[in-house]
Amino acid sequence: MSLITVCVSDMLEISSVKDVIFPDFATRISPIIEIPRTDPQQFSNLLFVKARDATPELITASDGLLLVIDGGIGLSPNEMAAWNHAADNTIPRNVLAFNVQSSRADFDEVVAIVERVLEPDAMVRYLPIENDDETQFAGIYDVLTGDIHDYSTGVLEIRHGDPEHMSLTADKREALFEELAHHGLDDESLKAHELGMPLNITTLERIWTSTDIIAVIPIDDGVGNDVLRSWLKAIAPRWLPSVTEGEQTTFANEANVRVGLCVTDGLIRMWGEPKDEARVLKTKFGTETFVADFETIGLAIAPGTHTGDVVLPVGSNLALLAPNF
Repeated sequence: MSLITVCVSDMLEISSVKDVIFPDFATRISPIIEIPRTDPQQFSNLLFVKARDATPELITASDGLLLVIDGGIGLSPNEMAAWNHAADNTIPRNVLAFNVQSSRADFDEVVAIVERVLEPDAMVRYLPIENDDETQFAGIYDVLTGDIHDYSTGVLEIRHGDPEHMSLTADKREALFEELAHHGLDDESLKAHELGMPLNITTLERIWTSTDIIAVIPIDDGVGNDVLRSWLKAIAPRWLPSVTEGEQTTFANEANVRVGLCVTDGLIRMWGEPKDEARVLKTKFGTETFVADFETIGLAIAPGTHTGDVVLPVGSNLALLAPNF
C-alpha cells in the first residue's frame, strides 16, 4: 500500500480541508489519515499534514505528494519547501486547487502561480465548471476528451460537452495536446506529428496516466474525486525497506510478517497484515513494547517514536533497512 502525503497550508485546519475536498471520500478513521472505502488494499493511505510538519524525512518516505492550494491564501514557504523536496526526489506529485470560485483568486491565477513558483511544466487537463450562482463547482470539463464530469446532482455523470465548450477551450486543448505529445511520444511519432500527422486521443490519454505528469486539478466539495481516485490507483509503492532474516532478503511489502519503520517522529509506515501478535519497538537505546495510539494497514501513529525506530514481532531476528536512493 502506498503512502500519499497531503500537504495543507499552515493557515488551514486539516479537518476543514478534508471535509471540503474529500466529503464521503474515505472512512473517517483518524483526524489525519484516510483510506478509500473501495478496494482499500489497492488504494493509498492519505496522510494529511500541515506544511510545517511536512519534514524532508516524511516527504522522502512518501510514494506521492498532493499539495493543496487554497485560492484565497496562496503559497507559503513551507509548502514550497515540501514541493521542492518532492521534486528533488522525483516523487510523483500533483496540485489540488480549491476555493477558486469565490475567493480573490480564480483557477487560472492559481495555475499561473504553480507554473511560476513550483512547476513550469505543470499541465491542466480539467477546468472547473461553476454552478448557476457561481458559489461552488458543479463539475469539471475534460479538455482532452471534451467530456463533462457533472457532480451537480451529487452523483457523478460523465457526458460529452457541447461544441461551445470545445470552441471556448480550443487554445487550452491545443496547448495540452502539444505538451503531452512532447512529453510522451517517441521521436518517430513526434516527428510525424510535427509534419502534420493528427494526434490520437487514446495515445494522449495513455501518456496522461504517467506518474511523471504534474497536473493542477480543480477540486471542491467532492467534485473531481474520480480524477483523484484514478491518480491514487496509479501510484505504486516506491519507498520500500528491505527485510532480512539470515540469508533471505525481501521487500517489506512482500514479507509475511507485520513490520514498521518510523519515517518521522510519531509516524510509522507499516507493512503486512495486522495481527494480534505482540510486537516490539527497537530504538537506538534498546527494545521496548510497541504501543500505537492508532494503526491502519499502512500507518501507525505512535507518539514518542523517532525516525529510524523499527517495529518487529516479538522474538524475531529480522533486520529492516530503509531504501537508499
